[in-house]
Amino acid sequence: MKRNYFFLFAFLLGIIGWQTNAQFSENFDAATTLPAGWSVINGGDANTWEVFVDAAEAHSPDNYVRIHWDSSTAHDDYLITPAITVTAGVNDFISFFVKSKSSTYLENYEVRLSTASNTDPADFSVVLQAEEKAPAAWTEKRFELSSYVGQTVYIAIRATDTDQLYLEIDDFVNGPIPSYFNPDFELSLTNVDCANTGSEFSVEVNVTDMGGASSVTIADDQGSATQQITAPGTVTFGPYASGSTVNFTVTNDDDTSFNATDDITYSCPTTPGDDCFNAISATVYPLGGSAGNETNVDGAALNDSGAHPSCDDLGTNLDVWFMVTVPAGQTGFTAIFGGNAANKVESALWDDCGGNELACNGYSSSAIATFNGLTAGQTYYVQLWLDSYNSDTFTVAFEELAPAPNCAENPVPVDGATDVTITSGRRVDLSWDAPSSGPAPDSYKIEIGTVSGTYPIHGTVSGNTVAFTGVDENTTYYWKVTPINQGTEADGCVEWSFTTGAYPAAPANDTCAGAVALTVDPDTCANPTVADNSFATDSGEAAPSCAHYNGGDLWFTVTVPASGSVTIEASEVSGSALSDTGMAVYSGSCGALTELVCDDDSGPGLFSKVELSGQNPGDVFYVRVWEYDNNRFGEFNVCAYDPLAAIADNQIAGFKFYPNPVNHMLNLSANDNIEAVSITNVMGQEVLKVSPEATQTQIDMSHLQNGIYFVKAQVNGQMTAFKVIKK
Repeated sequence: MKRNYFFLFAFLLGIIGWQTNAQFSENFDAATTLPAGWSVINGGDANTWEVFVDAAEAHSPDNYVRIHWDSSTAHDDYLITPAITVTAGVNDFISFFVKSKSSTYLENYEVRLSTASNTDPADFSVVLQAEEKAPAAWTEKRFELSSYVGQTVYIAIRATDTDQLYLEIDDFVNGPIPSYFNPDFELSLTNVDCANTGSEFSVEVNVTDMGGASSVTIADDQGSATQQITAPGTVTFGPYASGSTVNFTVTNDDDTSFNATDDITYSCPTTPGDDCFNAISATVYPLGGSAGNETNVDGAALNDSGAHPSCDDLGTNLDVWFMVTVPAGQTGFTAIFGGNAANKVESALWDDCGGNELACNGYSSSAIATFNGLTAGQTYYVQLWLDSYNSDTFTVAFEELAPAPNCAENPVPVDGATDVTITSGRRVDLSWDAPSSGPAPDSYKIEIGTVSGTYPIHGTVSGNTVAFTGVDENTTYYWKVTPINQGTEADGCVEWSFTTGAYPAAPANDTCAGAVALTVDPDTCANPTVADNSFATDSGEAAPSCAHYNGGDLWFTVTVPASGSVTIEASEVSGSALSDTGMAVYSGSCGALTELVCDDDSGPGLFSKVELSGQNPGDVFYVRVWEYDNNRFGEFNVCAYDPLAAIADNQIAGFKFYPNPVNHMLNLSANDNIEAVSITNVMGQEVLKVSPEATQTQIDMSHLQNGIYFVKAQVNGQMTAFKVIKK
C-alpha cells in the first residue's frame, strides 16, 4: 500500500522531551560552514564538500543545508557527525531529514557508522542504509544505536556515485528511542453499488498497528465524522460517489506527531465482470449440462481489476470476474473453457471481493479448472485471465463436480518394500492399479517425498505408471497416488512407502585406467558406444576446464586414423533423461594427463563435440565425458569418426596448392571456380574462412602461428582437403 509518513513541525515539538540528554540537535540555522564538531573527508582529489544555506521549507521552520560534492573521479567523500557516546535511554537513536536537490544529477548515497575514528574512511565499515537514489521529498532517516550502548560512534553520509551529487539535509537529532511510532493500516472497498444511478462505494479501514498508542483517530478528507478505536480493528467510512479519491489519515492520539496516510480511488466499471464488485452472476449446471450456456469473453476487452493472485506470472492480469453459488448437495464446481484460447485460461477463487484467495490455477491442458472443498449455498468469486497478453476470445461455463473416484490399489513396489533395485537413470518404476470400483479416473496426481506427509515432488499423469528418476540409494520414499475424475479428486487415499537399496557398481570406465576404446568410423558415426553415467563417480583426475564438472565422468580412448583427423561426439539416447554433456580430450597417461581441448555445447542440442585435425596417425588420446553439473542420469551415445575418410587429397582434377611449407601466402588454383576455403588448427578450431569465387586465389597465413593446419577447399561443388605447415 502507498503510505506517507509526516514528521512535520509537530514531530519536532514532540521530540523536545527526549532531546534533553542528546549529544546534539543540529538544524544548521544560518550555517555558512559546517557546525562545530562536524567533519568532512574528501577522498583523494581536489573536489571538496560545498555547504549552502537555503530558505526554510514546509517540513521545518529552520534553514537547511545543501551539500554538494563532485565525484567525477572515483573516491570517497564523507560528511561526519560529532562523536556520539551511546547511552541507553539517553541517546541511542539518531535521525535526520534528507532529499535530493535535482533529478539531473545522480543521488546515490550510503549512511555508514564507525566505532574507531572519524578520519579514516576504511573505519566506516558498517552500512546502516544504502539508497540508489535520494528521495525527491523530505524523508526522515532513523537509526537505532542500541546495539552500540557504551561505545563512541560516528555517523557518516558517503557518496557512492562517480558523478556529481546533490543532497539536501536538515534536522539531525540524537536522543533516546521514542516510545511512540506511526500507526499502520490497510484500505479496502466495501458496499460497492454500481447498479443504481447514484453509483457509490464505501471504504473499510483496517488498523493493524496502533503505533504504541492507547487509541488512534481515523479521518478522511471528505468531511466525514472522525472515528476513534482503542485496539487494532476495522471501521467503515462512506458512501462516496463513484470516481472519488479518498485520503485517510490515522493519528496516534498519545503523540499526534506520529501518523500515517493512504488513499483509495474507485470508479464503477462500464463492462460487466470488469472487477469483483461487478462480477457476472453465473449458473452452475448439472454435470454435462452446460452446452449452449457458455459465456463469451473477448480478451481484447479485458482490463486489470487490480487483484493479482498468487499464480499470476504476468504480475498484471487483464481479467474478468464471475459470481458463483455452490448448489445444494455439492462441495464445489468446475469451470469449463472453450474457444481458441481454451488452454490459455488461468483462474483464481476468492471468498469475497478484497477477501481471501482460496485457490489459484495455472492453465490446464484439459481446459477445466476445478474448485473443491467449498460450502453448499455459499457464493464465491472466480477470476479468469489469459496466461499471456493477447486478444484471444474464450468461453466459460460452470458445472457441478464429477463424482469422486475411489483410491488406487496394488502399488509397485509394494507398500513397505525394502532394498528396492535402482536401475539406469537412478530410476525406480512406480505403478498401481486403477480403482476396482466407482468412476473410472481420467488422471492421477502423484506426490513423492522423503518425509511422511510432505511431498516436494508432484505431478499429474494420465496412465498408471511413473518412472521416478534421480533416486538416492538407501533412502526411504513416501508416495501417494490420488485418482482424479474430471477434476474431482479421490478422498482419503493412503500413503505408501519403499526403501531403495545400494547403487550398483560403477562402470568399468569410471576411471581413466578403465577407458573404453572407441571405434573410429569413416565419415560419420555408424557405430556409437552407448554409455551410462547413472552410477559413475569422480574419477580423481584433475577437473576439466569447462561445462560445470561435478564428478560422474566416464572415460574413453581414441586412436588417430591415417588422415590425422578425428571427431568425437556425444549424442542423445531416446528416452534417457540425460541431455547435456561436457567433453575433454587429453594427451599423456592416466594420472599425468594434459588437457588439449574442452567443449560444452558444440554437438547436437546441448551435447559436446571435439574435432581434431593435423594429428599424428596412431597417437592415442583420452576422452572424458560427463553430465553438466552431474544432476541428470542415464544413457548417452559416444562415437568417433574420420571426417576426411570420404575426401582424398587433391582428388579434384587440376586443383593445385603451393608452397608447402608456407611462410606468408598460400596459393590455390583450379580449372573451375574455387567457391570456399576454410582453415582449422590441430584442435579443430576454424581460424580462417574465405569465399574466393575465382579459379585462382591467395590465402594470407602470415598472421597464424607456426604449426600444422588443415585446409578444406570446395571447387564447383566438390571437396578436397590437405595439410600445410606454417613456418
